[in-house]
Amino acid sequence: MHGRAYTLALEPPYNPRVYRGLMLVLNSLFNSYWRVKVTGKEHFPPPGRPVLVALLHHTSSLDIFAMGVAVQRPMYFLTKRETFSLPVLGPVFARVGGIAANRDKQDLPAIKQMLAGLQGNHWLAVAPEGTRSQDGRLQPFDPGFLWVAQKARALILPAVLWGVDQRMAKGSRLPRPGNIQVRFHEARDPFAPGAPDEKASRARLVEMAAEWQAWTQAQLDAMAGGA
Repeated sequence: MHGRAYTLALEPPYNPRVYRGLMLVLNSLFNSYWRVKVTGKEHFPPPGRPVLVALLHHTSSLDIFAMGVAVQRPMYFLTKRETFSLPVLGPVFARVGGIAANRDKQDLPAIKQMLAGLQGNHWLAVAPEGTRSQDGRLQPFDPGFLWVAQKARALILPAVLWGVDQRMAKGSRLPRPGNIQVRFHEARDPFAPGAPDEKASRARLVEMAAEWQAWTQAQLDAMAGGA
């Protein structure tokens, strides 16, 4: 936490004390029980631009926590509405930048919060797959994350997660110890003024989402091979 520069000002409320308490717990867990390895932090964009952090390969409920440990700064993040009904975790999420999303229909309030956060030059974490993979395989990417980045003129910071499903797969009740990798890649600015995709159509955004998925699969294959 570095003072006012990282203060989130929009609803849902952001409580610095809750954030610091959560990070104390997460840093302890992810640097001992799970041993998280973070690479590519040199690709973090400098302050002054909105950043959409793309959580690539969403396989576990631990993903957003691993991302919080990796970035070490407050950020908005999109999560399913049901999470906010959970005891303990729900109230915490509501105070550290969580944005509740209704996955069954287009959620205008959530979209407005995402855009407002980005337009305030904050970071926003989203999973292009939309929901956790049932079997660990990469799922199709919803182009909605690109639409949000386009509207907010946001940089897209790719973050590839590896090994999280082996620690706690979807449906698991108890996590297992082990290694987790979070690898950041160079930020992209596909919707910059004058860029070929500055005013990309819906059809083009669908194509771009498929390109992102293919690129992500290539990164996962490389990580699986030890690269």
